[in-house]
Amino acid sequence: MKQNYRLLFELSLNSRIRRKELCTRLAISPQLLNYLFKKIEKKRLLQYCVKTDPAKFGLINIAVLIAFTSFESKNRVLESLKSNDYVFSIKELTHGADLLVEYAVPNLSFFNKLHTAFLELYWDKVKVLDIVPIIVKHVFPIKYLYAKSKLNSKKIYSGDREMLSFSNSEKLVLKELLSSPQISHVGLAQKTKLNIRTVLKTINRLEKINVIKDYSIIPSISRLNISSCIVFVNLDYLEPGRVDKFISYVLNLQEVTSAYKLMGRHALFLEINSLKSYKPVLNKIRDEFKFYDYLLYDVKEIIKDDHLPLEVLG
Repeated sequence: MKQNYRLLFELSLNSRIRRKELCTRLAISPQLLNYLFKKIEKKRLLQYCVKTDPAKFGLINIAVLIAFTSFESKNRVLESLKSNDYVFSIKELTHGADLLVEYAVPNLSFFNKLHTAFLELYWDKVKVLDIVPIIVKHVFPIKYLYAKSKLNSKKIYSGDREMLSFSNSEKLVLKELLSSPQISHVGLAQKTKLNIRTVLKTINRLEKINVIKDYSIIPSISRLNISSCIVFVNLDYLEPGRVDKFISYVLNLQEVTSAYKLMGRHALFLEINSLKSYKPVLNKIRDEFKFYDYLLYDVKEIIKDDHLPLEVLG
Protein backbone atom coordinates (compact mmCIF):
# COMPACT_ATOMS: atom_id res chain seq x y z
CA MET A 1 0.00 0.00 0.00
CA LYS A 2 2.91 2.38 0.71
CA GLN A 3 4.01 2.10 -2.92
CA ASN A 4 0.50 3.12 -4.00
CA TYR A 5 0.63 6.24 -1.82
CA ARG A 6 4.13 7.15 -3.03
CA LEU A 7 3.01 6.73 -6.66
CA LEU A 8 -0.04 8.93 -6.03
CA PHE A 9 2.19 11.56 -4.44
CA GLU A 10 4.49 11.65 -7.49
CA LEU A 11 1.46 11.85 -9.81
CA SER A 12 0.07 14.74 -7.76
CA LEU A 13 3.25 16.69 -8.53
CA ASN A 14 3.13 15.83 -12.24
CA SER A 15 0.52 13.41 -13.54
CA ARG A 16 2.06 13.58 -17.04
CA ILE A 17 5.49 12.45 -15.86
CA ARG A 18 7.18 9.86 -18.09
CA ARG A 19 6.97 6.34 -16.76
CA LYS A 20 10.72 5.85 -17.13
CA GLU A 21 11.30 8.78 -14.77
CA LEU A 22 8.67 7.42 -12.39
CA CYS A 23 10.54 4.10 -12.22
CA THR A 24 13.72 5.98 -11.31
CA ARG A 25 12.00 8.07 -8.63
CA LEU A 26 10.28 5.08 -7.08
CA ALA A 27 13.25 2.74 -7.60
CA ILE A 28 11.02 0.04 -9.09
CA SER A 29 10.90 -1.94 -12.33
CA PRO A 30 8.64 -1.00 -15.30
CA GLN A 31 6.73 -4.25 -14.72
CA LEU A 32 5.94 -3.33 -11.10
CA LEU A 33 4.98 0.21 -12.14
CA ASN A 34 2.54 -1.15 -14.74
CA TYR A 35 1.07 -3.43 -12.08
CA LEU A 36 0.59 -0.48 -9.69
CA PHE A 37 -1.08 1.61 -12.41
CA LYS A 38 -3.49 -1.22 -13.23
CA LYS A 39 -4.28 -1.56 -9.54
CA ILE A 40 -5.07 2.12 -8.95
CA GLU A 41 -7.11 2.30 -12.17
CA LYS A 42 -9.10 -0.83 -11.29
CA LYS A 43 -9.85 0.50 -7.80
CA ARG A 44 -10.55 4.02 -9.18
CA LEU A 45 -8.28 5.64 -6.62
CA LEU A 46 -7.89 8.91 -8.51
CA GLN A 47 -9.00 11.29 -11.22
CA TYR A 48 -6.52 13.19 -13.37
CA CYS A 49 -6.76 16.98 -13.65
CA VAL A 50 -5.04 20.05 -15.06
CA LYS A 51 -4.83 22.81 -12.45
CA THR A 52 -5.41 26.32 -13.83
CA ASP A 53 -5.94 29.72 -12.21
CA PRO A 54 -9.51 30.99 -12.84
CA ALA A 55 -8.36 34.57 -12.14
CA LYS A 56 -6.34 34.58 -15.37
CA PHE A 57 -9.64 34.16 -17.22
CA GLY A 58 -11.34 36.98 -15.31
CA LEU A 59 -13.21 34.62 -12.99
CA ILE A 60 -13.87 34.82 -9.26
CA ASN A 61 -14.56 31.87 -6.92
CA ILE A 62 -17.52 31.61 -4.57
CA ALA A 63 -18.12 28.82 -2.02
CA VAL A 64 -21.64 27.65 -1.12
CA LEU A 65 -22.50 25.34 1.81
CA ILE A 66 -25.62 23.25 1.15
CA ALA A 67 -27.74 20.84 3.23
CA PHE A 68 -30.28 18.43 1.78
CA THR A 69 -33.85 18.65 3.04
CA SER A 70 -34.81 15.64 0.91
CA PHE A 71 -32.34 12.86 0.17
CA GLU A 72 -34.66 11.28 -2.41
CA SER A 73 -33.49 13.87 -4.94
CA LYS A 74 -29.81 13.80 -3.91
CA ASN A 75 -28.57 12.20 -7.15
CA ARG A 76 -30.62 14.58 -9.29
CA VAL A 77 -29.22 17.60 -7.44
CA LEU A 78 -25.65 16.28 -7.75
CA GLU A 79 -26.03 15.61 -11.49
CA SER A 80 -27.35 19.13 -11.98
CA LEU A 81 -24.35 20.62 -10.16
CA LYS A 82 -21.82 18.31 -11.87
CA SER A 83 -23.12 19.24 -15.32
CA ASN A 84 -22.99 22.99 -14.58
CA ASP A 85 -19.93 24.29 -16.44
CA TYR A 86 -19.36 27.04 -13.85
CA VAL A 87 -19.27 24.68 -10.86
CA PHE A 88 -15.55 24.52 -10.09
CA SER A 89 -15.67 21.83 -7.39
CA ILE A 90 -18.06 19.71 -5.32
CA LYS A 91 -17.17 18.08 -2.01
CA GLU A 92 -19.60 15.74 -0.29
CA LEU A 93 -19.61 16.40 3.47
CA THR A 94 -20.94 14.87 6.66
CA HIS A 95 -22.01 16.50 9.96
CA GLY A 96 -23.60 19.94 9.67
CA ALA A 97 -23.65 20.27 5.87
CA ASP A 98 -23.92 17.89 2.93
CA LEU A 99 -22.13 19.70 0.11
CA LEU A 100 -19.49 22.36 -0.38
CA VAL A 101 -19.95 23.72 -3.90
CA GLU A 102 -17.44 26.14 -5.38
CA TYR A 103 -18.28 28.24 -8.42
CA ALA A 104 -15.91 30.00 -10.85
CA VAL A 105 -17.86 32.89 -12.39
CA PRO A 106 -17.21 36.22 -14.18
CA ASN A 107 -18.96 38.34 -11.51
CA LEU A 108 -21.45 38.30 -8.62
CA SER A 109 -24.41 39.13 -10.87
CA PHE A 110 -23.65 36.11 -13.05
CA PHE A 111 -23.38 33.91 -9.94
CA ASN A 112 -26.70 35.23 -8.63
CA LYS A 113 -28.48 34.23 -11.85
CA LEU A 114 -26.92 30.74 -11.78
CA HIS A 115 -27.68 30.25 -8.12
CA THR A 116 -31.25 31.54 -8.41
CA ALA A 117 -31.92 29.17 -11.34
CA PHE A 118 -30.59 26.26 -9.26
CA LEU A 119 -32.76 27.16 -6.26
CA GLU A 120 -35.87 27.53 -8.43
CA LEU A 121 -35.41 23.89 -9.45
CA TYR A 122 -34.56 22.50 -6.00
CA TRP A 123 -36.01 24.98 -3.49
CA ASP A 124 -37.78 22.16 -1.61
CA LYS A 125 -34.82 19.74 -1.80
CA VAL A 126 -31.92 21.84 -0.46
CA LYS A 127 -31.17 24.57 2.05
CA VAL A 128 -28.31 27.03 1.52
CA LEU A 129 -26.37 27.45 4.76
CA ASP A 130 -23.82 30.03 3.64
CA ILE A 131 -22.37 31.80 0.59
CA VAL A 132 -18.76 33.00 0.87
CA PRO A 133 -16.63 34.82 -1.76
CA ILE A 134 -13.04 33.50 -1.95
CA ILE A 135 -10.30 36.15 -1.92
CA VAL A 136 -7.20 34.03 -2.49
CA LYS A 137 -6.14 30.36 -2.29
CA HIS A 138 -2.84 29.00 -0.98
CA VAL A 139 -2.48 25.43 -2.26
CA PHE A 140 0.21 23.10 -0.86
CA PRO A 141 1.64 19.76 -2.10
CA ILE A 142 -0.28 16.75 -0.77
CA LYS A 143 2.60 15.61 1.41
CA TYR A 144 0.37 13.51 3.66
CA LEU A 145 0.65 10.77 0.99
CA TYR A 146 4.43 10.67 1.43
CA ALA A 147 5.67 11.61 4.90
CA LYS A 148 9.34 11.73 3.82
CA SER A 149 8.74 14.55 1.35
CA LYS A 150 10.79 17.68 2.03
CA LEU A 151 8.71 19.92 -0.26
CA ASN A 152 7.84 23.20 1.41
CA SER A 153 6.16 25.25 -1.28
CA LYS A 154 2.78 26.73 -2.14
CA LYS A 155 0.95 27.97 -5.22
CA ILE A 156 -1.38 30.93 -5.18
CA TYR A 157 -4.68 30.90 -7.05
CA SER A 158 -7.28 33.61 -7.58
CA GLY A 159 -6.57 36.89 -5.83
CA ASP A 160 -5.84 40.18 -7.56
CA ARG A 161 -4.46 39.01 -10.90
CA GLU A 162 -4.38 40.56 -14.35
CA MET A 163 -6.74 38.87 -16.82
CA LEU A 164 -4.91 37.42 -19.83
CA SER A 165 -5.95 37.06 -23.47
CA PHE A 166 -5.34 33.86 -25.43
CA SER A 167 -4.78 32.92 -29.05
CA ASN A 168 -7.06 30.44 -30.82
CA SER A 169 -4.36 27.74 -30.69
CA GLU A 170 -3.90 28.28 -26.92
CA LYS A 171 -7.66 27.98 -26.36
CA LEU A 172 -7.84 24.81 -28.48
CA VAL A 173 -4.92 23.11 -26.73
CA LEU A 174 -6.07 24.09 -23.24
CA LYS A 175 -9.65 22.98 -23.91
CA GLU A 176 -8.49 19.52 -25.01
CA LEU A 177 -6.08 19.21 -22.07
CA LEU A 178 -8.84 20.09 -19.60
CA SER A 179 -11.19 17.58 -21.21
CA SER A 180 -8.53 14.81 -21.40
CA PRO A 181 -5.69 15.54 -18.91
CA GLN A 182 -3.69 12.45 -19.98
CA ILE A 183 -3.93 13.00 -23.74
CA SER A 184 -0.60 12.67 -25.57
CA HIS A 185 1.03 15.48 -27.56
CA VAL A 186 0.30 13.54 -30.74
CA GLY A 187 -3.33 13.16 -29.64
CA LEU A 188 -3.51 16.91 -28.97
CA ALA A 189 -2.19 17.63 -32.46
CA GLN A 190 -4.83 15.36 -33.99
CA LYS A 191 -7.69 16.77 -31.90
CA THR A 192 -6.78 20.43 -32.46
CA LYS A 193 -5.57 19.96 -36.08
CA LEU A 194 -2.37 21.83 -35.15
CA ASN A 195 1.09 20.56 -36.02
CA ILE A 196 3.07 18.96 -33.19
CA ARG A 197 5.57 21.84 -32.96
CA THR A 198 2.75 24.34 -32.45
CA VAL A 199 1.23 22.10 -29.75
CA LEU A 200 4.55 21.84 -27.86
CA LYS A 201 5.23 25.58 -28.19
CA THR A 202 1.70 26.40 -26.99
CA ILE A 203 1.95 24.13 -23.94
CA ASN A 204 5.34 25.64 -23.02
CA ARG A 205 3.87 29.14 -23.14
CA LEU A 206 0.78 28.19 -21.07
CA GLU A 207 3.07 26.69 -18.44
CA LYS A 208 5.47 29.65 -18.52
CA ILE A 209 2.74 32.25 -17.90
CA ASN A 210 1.28 30.05 -15.11
CA VAL A 211 -2.03 29.42 -16.83
CA ILE A 212 -1.27 25.73 -16.44
CA LYS A 213 -0.01 25.50 -12.86
CA ASP A 214 0.07 21.72 -12.44
CA TYR A 215 -0.81 18.41 -14.00
CA SER A 216 -2.16 16.65 -10.96
CA ILE A 217 -4.66 14.20 -9.51
CA ILE A 218 -7.78 14.18 -7.34
CA PRO A 219 -7.40 11.30 -4.84
CA SER A 220 -10.51 9.36 -3.87
CA ILE A 221 -11.12 10.16 -0.20
CA SER A 222 -13.34 7.14 0.43
CA ARG A 223 -11.41 4.48 -1.52
CA LEU A 224 -8.07 5.51 -0.02
CA ASN A 225 -9.52 5.74 3.52
CA ILE A 226 -8.27 9.30 3.90
CA SER A 227 -9.36 11.17 7.03
CA SER A 228 -10.38 14.52 5.56
CA CYS A 229 -12.03 17.69 6.81
CA ILE A 230 -12.60 21.34 5.97
CA VAL A 231 -12.50 24.00 8.68
CA PHE A 232 -13.88 27.55 8.53
CA VAL A 233 -12.02 29.65 11.11
CA ASN A 234 -12.82 33.05 12.61
CA LEU A 235 -9.55 34.91 13.21
CA ASP A 236 -11.07 38.32 14.00
CA TYR A 237 -9.39 38.37 17.40
CA LEU A 238 -5.92 38.04 15.84
CA GLU A 239 -3.95 41.11 14.73
CA PRO A 240 -3.62 41.33 10.88
CA GLY A 241 0.00 40.09 10.78
CA ARG A 242 -0.97 36.93 12.63
CA VAL A 243 -3.14 35.76 9.71
CA ASP A 244 -0.06 35.57 7.47
CA LYS A 245 1.80 33.79 10.28
CA PHE A 246 -1.09 31.35 10.49
CA ILE A 247 -0.73 30.50 6.77
CA SER A 248 3.06 30.20 7.09
CA TYR A 249 2.57 27.87 10.04
CA VAL A 250 0.14 25.49 8.32
CA LEU A 251 2.40 25.39 5.24
CA ASN A 252 4.81 23.31 7.33
CA LEU A 253 2.14 20.77 8.30
CA GLN A 254 2.08 17.98 5.74
CA GLU A 255 -1.62 17.25 6.40
CA VAL A 256 -2.82 20.76 5.44
CA THR A 257 -3.39 20.84 1.68
CA SER A 258 -4.83 24.35 1.25
CA ALA A 259 -5.66 27.58 3.06
CA TYR A 260 -8.18 30.04 1.60
CA LYS A 261 -8.74 33.64 2.62
CA LEU A 262 -12.48 34.38 2.58
CA MET A 263 -14.84 37.31 2.98
CA GLY A 264 -17.09 37.07 6.01
CA ARG A 265 -16.99 36.13 9.65
CA HIS A 266 -15.00 32.94 9.09
CA ALA A 267 -12.21 34.51 7.09
CA LEU A 268 -10.01 31.44 6.74
CA PHE A 269 -10.70 28.02 5.25
CA LEU A 270 -8.42 25.02 5.77
CA GLU A 271 -8.37 21.60 4.13
CA ILE A 272 -6.77 18.89 6.27
CA ASN A 273 -6.11 15.35 5.02
CA SER A 274 -4.40 12.45 6.78
CA LEU A 275 -3.85 8.73 6.33
CA LYS A 276 -4.53 8.38 10.07
CA SER A 277 -6.78 10.96 11.74
CA TYR A 278 -6.95 14.69 11.05
CA LYS A 279 -7.94 15.47 14.66
CA PRO A 280 -4.41 15.64 16.19
CA VAL A 281 -3.41 18.08 13.43
CA LEU A 282 -6.45 20.27 14.05
CA ASN A 283 -5.77 20.21 17.80
CA LYS A 284 -2.15 21.20 17.18
CA ILE A 285 -3.24 24.23 15.12
CA ARG A 286 -5.80 25.21 17.75
CA ASP A 287 -3.20 24.97 20.52
CA GLU A 288 -0.84 27.21 18.56
CA PHE A 289 -3.36 29.94 17.66
CA LYS A 290 -5.97 29.52 20.41
CA PHE A 291 -8.99 29.88 18.10
CA TYR A 292 -12.36 28.65 19.29
CA ASP A 293 -14.85 30.02 16.73
CA TYR A 294 -14.78 27.55 13.84
CA LEU A 295 -16.99 25.30 11.72
CA LEU A 296 -15.80 21.74 11.05
CA TYR A 297 -17.07 19.37 8.35
CA ASP A 298 -15.82 15.89 7.47
CA VAL A 299 -15.23 15.33 3.75
CA LYS A 300 -16.80 12.10 2.51
CA GLU A 301 -15.72 12.36 -1.14
CA ILE A 302 -14.55 14.78 -3.81
CA ILE A 303 -17.12 14.60 -6.59
CA LYS A 304 -15.70 17.28 -8.88
CA ASP A 305 -12.62 19.47 -8.57
CA ASP A 306 -10.46 21.99 -10.44
CA HIS A 307 -12.95 22.39 -13.27
CA LEU A 308 -12.28 25.52 -15.34
CA PRO A 309 -15.47 26.50 -17.23
CA LEU A 310 -14.85 25.47 -20.83
CA GLU A 311 -17.14 28.27 -21.98
CA VAL A 312 -14.39 30.80 -21.23
CA LEU A 313 -12.32 29.13 -23.96
CA GLY A 314 -15.05 29.58 -26.57
